[in-house]
Amino acid sequence: MDDNSQVDLFDGAALALRVLGTVLYSEPNQEQISQLLDETFFDEIPFASARSEVQLGVSCMQTWREGSTDKDIEETTKLLNREWLRLLIGLGEPLAPSWAAYYFEKTPVLYGRKTLDVRRAYEKYGIMAERKYHEPDDHLGLMTQFLGYLAAMQADALRDGDKDVASSLYNEQREFMAANVLPWIPQWQAAMLENTNSDFYKGLTHIMMGVIYEYASLLNISGEAYL
Repeated sequence: MDDNSQVDLFDGAALALRVLGTVLYSEPNQEQISQLLDETFFDEIPFASARSEVQLGVSCMQTWREGSTDKDIEETTKLLNREWLRLLIGLGEPLAPSWAAYYFEKTPVLYGRKTLDVRRAYEKYGIMAERKYHEPDDHLGLMTQFLGYLAAMQADALRDGDKDVASSLYNEQREFMAANVLPWIPQWQAAMLENTNSDFYKGLTHIMMGVIYEYASLLNISGEAYL
């Protein structure tokens, strides 16, 4: 694969990971939902041609958009907001916890050793979680945004012909993905799909998994090995 092809792949991954991470992490609001209804991001998402799971997710998103055309934006946002709270925040325990430490610790917790491992990885690049001390740093949405940030840096290093920086970033992404993301996301996926009837969140889950697995493949890691 030539350098230009690699740049395109890492640029595409950076965009997909950042947007998916933001949508998963952020409480739905009218501005965000309007963009997702009006724009074609999910129809043109990177890696769709390579991953059937991404294609399945895009199909779910199309179904959601079609079913939302007869609702006003306020109603659509309220429906997604309730589902986001139910699945990912919870009045007590969320139905699909999105924090790595929850799955890594012997007794499920929100803050654990994995949280601190992830925080140290962010701090190396001068990044601090938006709600540090109020929500764990090892939220899947934050970690995918972080990987998107590194992917963008990787693309820039390749464009600049800086092989040493590109190699270092490549290795750090492989290590971060293998240690902090891949081991537990199959359980998260199962919890999301089992507990939601929302085409939006089904679609987001399928697209997220497909993009992460394809990006892992780009980093020469087999995501399916963790199933």
